[in-house]
Amino acid sequence: MAKVKVSLTLDENVLRAVDLEAAQDPGSNRSAFIEAVLRGWMDRRQHRTLHEDIATYYLQRSTDEATEDESWAELGDSTVEQGWDDD
Repeated sequence: MAKVKVSLTLDENVLRAVDLEAAQDPGSNRSAFIEAVLRGWMDRRQHRTLHEDIATYYLQRSTDEATEDESWAELGDSTVEQGWDDD
């Protein structure tokens, strides 16, 4: 993906911290460090959204769906236990 040059206005202390962290990685620079931080933020946001979506799904299940899910979980548990007992 193409990179786009942007301009940011940052607090001096924030910029100093960015520069110190970027200097820890040879070959890195401000831009690479800030991009890595933003990518991490994007990943955490996507992960949080996924967890929220999963929680919403489970909270909105009908009683029948919850019972069916529990039955499948019990079947999986018993299958695993049988497999372990065979060893």
